Amino acid sequence: MFPYLGFISLFAMLVLFGRRERMSVMAAALAVVAITIFVGLRHNVGMDWNNYLWMTNRVDVASTIGGKLGVTEPGYAFLLWISTWTGLGIYFTNFVAALLFALGLVRFARTCPSPTLALLSAIPFLVLVIAMSANRQAVALSVMLLALARWPAMSLKGRLVAVGIAATFHYSAIIYVIFAAWDVRVRQEFRLVGAAVISLAAIFLLDSLGRVDYATEAYMSGDEYAQTSGSILQMALTVGPALLLLLFWRKRDLLFPQGVVRQLALFAFALLPVGLLYPVLTARVLIYTFPMAMYVWSSLPQIVMPRSRVFVSLATVAVMFAQMLLWLNFSPNARAHFPYQNFLGIEAWEWETGLS
Repeated sequence: MFPYLGFISLFAMLVLFGRRERMSVMAAALAVVAITIFVGLRHNVGMDWNNYLWMTNRVDVASTIGGKLGVTEPGYAFLLWISTWTGLGIYFTNFVAALLFALGLVRFARTCPSPTLALLSAIPFLVLVIAMSANRQAVALSVMLLALARWPAMSLKGRLVAVGIAATFHYSAIIYVIFAAWDVRVRQEFRLVGAAVISLAAIFLLDSLGRVDYATEAYMSGDEYAQTSGSILQMALTVGPALLLLLFWRKRDLLFPQGVVRQLALFAFALLPVGLLYPVLTARVLIYTFPMAMYVWSSLPQIVMPRSRVFVSLATVAVMFAQMLLWLNFSPNARAHFPYQNFLGIEAWEWETGLS
């Protein structure tokens, strides 16, 4: 428990003792280093640790390039392939994945009204739960976070390129095609038809790659294998902040400025009916809307009087500590996070590289 408390405390101190409106280069670098070391050098931590050991081994023993790149999404498979050359296996992959994730996360946080609050809000869920287990999706999200940091200035072509790169690490990132094309200046009915066509095309592509069958088995079946405890809570972590769009409608331009932040909130609302039927699948998709939650948390001090903003920041810090402690103590999935071990603190004979 103490390693996690120490980790989140570092980001809480950035909120309490740093400048609320901006994050210095030194603070940003410290955050990147802390996340990369804590997440990227973990040893035998996370629900998917054994799954990624298996993937690493599959790539290692495959005799052809096609066999190696066919183990999982090609971008991540290529990263696994490089890891087999280093002799470090899963540790190299995790380190690179965590570095990319940290760079994307910090870069996006620095575009929010309060970068330190945005970063802190990501620690309990996006960092400890997602980045320490769902490696491929974390890397895919990191690409999109880097893109979201300059989204308004990007052309449609640039956005689609970013989505394409992200999808090479996790095919589910293709959902961002909807947001890439959202701002195209066409009549509303054409935009809706376009979104439907894009969604159908995405499903067709995933089906041709065999990912629909996998998703059906992994996320939509009633088997015990498919049931991820806490999916409803995970949905609440993104849909909850989105609800503030309704609760604070008059403050919507502060909490949800026009553009992708508001679009992500509307998309989260639209997924609610699906979440009632398939909470696991929906929770996975909603991971991509979490940048909206980061922006909302960082904007909360702006909707109160200046003299009250410090109390809102303190309350946010308390909420994030509570969220992390509740998950670590009561989520069955949290068992895979104990004990926390780090590559820097183990002997060579304890390594689990996944290599043959």
